[in-house]
Amino acid sequence: MFIFNQIMWLIARSGLAKDGSCSTILGCALLEGWRLFGPHRGVEALGVFCMGMVCAAVTAAAPSWGVRGAGPPLAEGLGRGRTGRGGVPTNLRVGAPPAVLCPPARGYPRLSSTNNLRVWCKEVGEELGEKLLEEWDDPVLEPWEVTRASHHRASWKCRECGWEWNAKVQKRTRSDCPTGCPACAGRVPTETHNLALACEESEGRLAHLPGEWHHPTKRMEDFTPASMKKVPWRCGTCESKWDATIYDRTRSIRPTGRPTGCPACNPPGRPVGS
Repeated sequence: MFIFNQIMWLIARSGLAKDGSCSTILGCALLEGWRLFGPHRGVEALGVFCMGMVCAAVTAAAPSWGVRGAGPPLAEGLGRGRTGRGGVPTNLRVGAPPAVLCPPARGYPRLSSTNNLRVWCKEVGEELGEKLLEEWDDPVLEPWEVTRASHHRASWKCRECGWEWNAKVQKRTRSDCPTGCPACAGRVPTETHNLALACEESEGRLAHLPGEWHHPTKRMEDFTPASMKKVPWRCGTCESKWDATIYDRTRSIRPTGRPTGCPACNPPGRPVGS
């Protein structure tokens, strides 16, 4: 801290950096540093000192966007607070306050009247753009208040089935496999797609599952036939209880050739129902 304060004091003492440019401040500080430190501390000490002076000069000449959360410079380059060795204030400020520099924004352009989700959807066309605008159902923000890369978790309503769900904007606009309605994709249970309905329409293949369902709180209508949720079952023949995923009990093809059944009635290696 003492070395930094000395550097800032030298920059203020030089008095020649009136234009505030980095090159002028650095040159004046180096001249002053050589006059005071060079003859006494040697060339190696001066090298270390010069490296610190470069950082101080860049900080002092930083543009207004480079200081985050800092107020304007204090009067006559002096700060408030305690003083260090030699009477130099410990929080001495010259030009912009010594703060972490923030580079300009990179990546997607910022939100504007020409860069927002509504403009992007109109440019994309009917296949995706008009569909997103029609399915937008967010109560907080409008399509022109977010960009296509926004991480805002918006509310959507499917124009095909009316299902409502939440998803990030950028996941629905990305060029590589954008997400869509989870109900139309069969990832959530609905009135027209659930485990109970699949058992009824299986032509007898899954007719035994409703009798073996043993979940204490959930119904079969609350799951899809391909759900990976592990639930309890009770055998209708021997009344043994076991846990198995719904998908293991409903899929038509397994590595062994058949869906799983009661482990007591169907030991490993024995076909189901034999």
